[in-house]
Amino acid sequence: EDTVSAAPGTSSHQMGVRSNVLKRVEHQQDKWKRQVREQRRNIYDRHTMLN
Repeated sequence: EDTVSAAPGTSSHQMGVRSNVLKRVEHQQDKWKRQVREQRRNIYDRHTMLN
């Protein structure tokens, strides 16, 4: 069962805050994924230059 269930009477404000946090986390993940892709590309390019 969901342990993070909202208490009775909680406003939609909390849900808005929760979705805002989720959006920020997703944004950070996207940024991180982009950085990883870029680093992999750079490593691959350097590797091919050295060979």
